[in-house]
Amino acid sequence: MLHDRPHSPIFLMDREDILRAGGDNIHLAMQDVTRTIALLQDGQAGMPAEISVPLAKTAGPSAKVYALPAWLGGNYQTAGVKWTAHRQIRPTDEAAAVSTTLVNCLRTGNRLGVVASEILTAVRTAAVSAIVMQSIPFDHAPRIAILGAGTIAARHLAMAVELFGNAGSAIMLWNRTQQAAHTLASHYPRELVRVVPDLQEAMHEADIVLACTSAEHPFILRHHIHPNMLLIQAGYDEAHSDTVTAFDHICLDLWGDFSQTSVKSLFRLYREGHIARTDIAADLRAIILDNWRPNMGESVYFSSFGLNIFDIALASRIIRTTQETFTPNFTEL
Repeated sequence: MLHDRPHSPIFLMDREDILRAGGDNIHLAMQDVTRTIALLQDGQAGMPAEISVPLAKTAGPSAKVYALPAWLGGNYQTAGVKWTAHRQIRPTDEAAAVSTTLVNCLRTGNRLGVVASEILTAVRTAAVSAIVMQSIPFDHAPRIAILGAGTIAARHLAMAVELFGNAGSAIMLWNRTQQAAHTLASHYPRELVRVVPDLQEAMHEADIVLACTSAEHPFILRHHIHPNMLLIQAGYDEAHSDTVTAFDHICLDLWGDFSQTSVKSLFRLYREGHIARTDIAADLRAIILDNWRPNMGESVYFSSFGLNIFDIALASRIIRTTQETFTPNFTEL
């Protein structure tokens, strides 16, 4: 539980602070996801509706800043908001999203910390993927392909190497720009990660495909799908509509009011009438708490919407670890 302090000092934590406190630990992140889902199920956590503010057109035609609030009871006892800007126009060396997570004590409202969110978002997204990957039955060590070479793809690659790297075959890495894929792969031994230049090769050989691109148009097509495939879509628009409906099961992290507004392709398909709410086979609650599993040989599409409540949970743990372990970087406000 976070320590509430009488004069409400606040932690300011950048990427290095987060890493020092174990913010990239995939096992701890998976625990945070599992505990948060249990708290949501028990009514001890919640995510109120988001609000957004449009940015100037110089940041892009649909650029906005979103306020994504959430609260957690249990051992977290925190309320927070993820404040994230999504822009289409930016310097080439900057990410499309710029995020900050603010955390307060749930019991007193006192300020506890401000945490740079980009790495936490990538880690919690990879943690959700890892939980889903471990839930799918295979009669052999699954072959894994990662599509993309950005921040989310890099964190998924680190997760896959750590959890599945000794499965016997190298993890495949594909990206539209091969140089970016080679640069990312260069951080790992060749026997663990290999770049594949052809998308068809990756889709044909892989049992698990992690789509982590920033593609603005679908490129995963129906003929790419095969029995016992798991496709996790962490990006916005990688899978074509008839690709999604070709799977035996459609799953996602959570269904909520955001289904009416989200630009994620699964929710757009819902609004356009291609799928119904009843077409969803399972969410994270069913996978984690009810032990939902597909039958051997069935294909599964999982849409990772990305729940801001996980950011709050991870940020709370990081702040707590810093309080208990390190000399904190306090700032009085």
